Amino acid sequence: MEHPELAENLLKKIKEIFPFPKFRPFQWEVFEFLVYVLRSIVEAPSGFGKSVIAFVLLKALSLLGFKPLYLASPTKVLVRQVKRWFPEEAVEAYGRNEYECLYYRDKREERKRKGEKSNEKEWVSAEDAPCSLLKDCPHRVDLKTGKTKKEGAEPCPYLLAKYLALKGKVVLCTHSFFAAIAHFTEQFKKNPPYAVVIDEAHRFADSVRNLLTYEISDYNVRRAVKALSKIGWEYAEDLAEFLKLMVKIARLKPKDPPELLSDYEIKKLLGVLGSVAEKSEKIEWATGIAIKKGILDPVKDRQVLKTLEVIIRDIKWWMQELRYALPEKMKIWIEGEEKEIIRKPENYVYMYFRKEKTKRQKVRCKLVIRHLFVSPLIRARILSLPRRVHALSATIIKKEQFAIETGMDYEFKQVPSIFPIENTRIYLPTDTPNLARKCQKPGDLERAMEMIALACKEFLKEGFRSLVVMPAERERDMFVRMFSKDFKIMTYGEKIKAKEAAELFKEGEGDVLVGTLAHYAEGLDLPRNIAPVIFNLRPDYPKPRSPQAQFEVKRWGKERWPIWNWRVSRTALQVRGRNQRTAEDIGLCFFISQQFRRCLKLPEWLKPAVVRDKTFWECVEDGISLLKKKVKKDLT
Repeated sequence: MEHPELAENLLKKIKEIFPFPKFRPFQWEVFEFLVYVLRSIVEAPSGFGKSVIAFVLLKALSLLGFKPLYLASPTKVLVRQVKRWFPEEAVEAYGRNEYECLYYRDKREERKRKGEKSNEKEWVSAEDAPCSLLKDCPHRVDLKTGKTKKEGAEPCPYLLAKYLALKGKVVLCTHSFFAAIAHFTEQFKKNPPYAVVIDEAHRFADSVRNLLTYEISDYNVRRAVKALSKIGWEYAEDLAEFLKLMVKIARLKPKDPPELLSDYEIKKLLGVLGSVAEKSEKIEWATGIAIKKGILDPVKDRQVLKTLEVIIRDIKWWMQELRYALPEKMKIWIEGEEKEIIRKPENYVYMYFRKEKTKRQKVRCKLVIRHLFVSPLIRARILSLPRRVHALSATIIKKEQFAIETGMDYEFKQVPSIFPIENTRIYLPTDTPNLARKCQKPGDLERAMEMIALACKEFLKEGFRSLVVMPAERERDMFVRMFSKDFKIMTYGEKIKAKEAAELFKEGEGDVLVGTLAHYAEGLDLPRNIAPVIFNLRPDYPKPRSPQAQFEVKRWGKERWPIWNWRVSRTALQVRGRNQRTAEDIGLCFFISQQFRRCLKLPEWLKPAVVRDKTFWECVEDGISLLKKKVKKDLT
């Protein structure tokens, strides 16, 4: 609970700086909730203005003298959108791959002046540069002082962004940047933020998972062994032993689907990696000497040096993540009594091996470590330090499942839709096929796709275009192949990217936009009735034999179904919101597979829009009637 006097001052400041003439319905109520509740979750529908609320709150805190303050969004597009609204008040910060490495820019310009040619790519990102091994880089920024190593040198843009983020008042960044700086940077712990607002919070756990996913290939390890053997075999022998063991284990594993490693295999890998970790400081020292002596060239051997840097820098994290893939005995106090429990694994490890390798393929086997159960980590390491944490999303659905996924078990507020519920229909037809693997009959998938295609044609006759989303690329390809002659399909491929296809569709090209959930479930806005009809083929449950599914079945058993259904509902609701971005928009969404009738969970305010008692073609008729009544009335 915030101090009453500070809360009053904060609310006054919010009123003063709010950028629009008046508040939308429920917006002021949300501001009051965020001001008084220090750790909170707010579910508000798409188009409510969550990003504006987030920034206004942080700006008001900044004007009252609080810092640092973070607004974390899932993508750089959303970050830049907020930056455009408030250009002067905030610092932007992205991942390393968004910034150019100035060390390699200098080297490139030097080669050009000398008239030398190089096979190196022109633009090298900070992510691709072996930054910590380039001791002579004049652009290096001290995160404590903000000064460059060489006085007057242009500062490294990534390190400068990191320094400004640690020192700044308001920081606009991606989820991954915030998670990385909170998890890995010591200065963050010394100067933790006063407040963090996480926009699109339902995606935060995935961002942390991606941050803590490590892929180790035989090609990169072999390259590192070769480079270290030039310096001295004593530096390479333990890594060579790790490579030997890695290939030995991988040969016993199937490529498709990959198989989880056993506890015994993980322990064997840990034992060998421990020997490498003991020498990591010596390896770093020897690599520095090799660069000085010209044995390794920073330009020609950049990729080799990057591999060595990853091994030196990340080996302790590889070992930590491997340990988290094993069960562990722990002692905890329960009601004043010490008891021993077993901590279940929080991540999974798998490998695959190619029996035959083509000339183009450099990687034959790969070890993948993925931290899946991230909620304890988020709760204890990433979000424990800020005084205020506010999570905003349109798809919380069920607070308990959201907490299991993200670790954010805070006070919850659900905001009803500000859009007229009569402008929305969610169709769950009674007679469509069940596309679950165990229930699907031969021809069901083709029949479901044919129903969608025929419905698209019926809507087109009345002048209404559609969006069709599929969970898998093979299903998208199948739909495009089957119905490209019936109407003009707009989709992506070798010559056009998914975003470009969507933009062309929004400009009027094509009758039906077709894509996967990965591309079009989120981040796509189709307002003003560009595509008032959406068809969602089936839920995106994980493949039964995928490594993630294997791990979750092993860890949770039957208890996995609530979290899987929550993820399915989260994605389905994101899809549903693509075409209803304003109060005037009409949005119809057809959920085709019978699976949706069982698994789809909806917020209370949306339930009146659900149609469960009609056949597919009755739903189509109802949708056409609604569109003709609403859209054509608006046009006249």
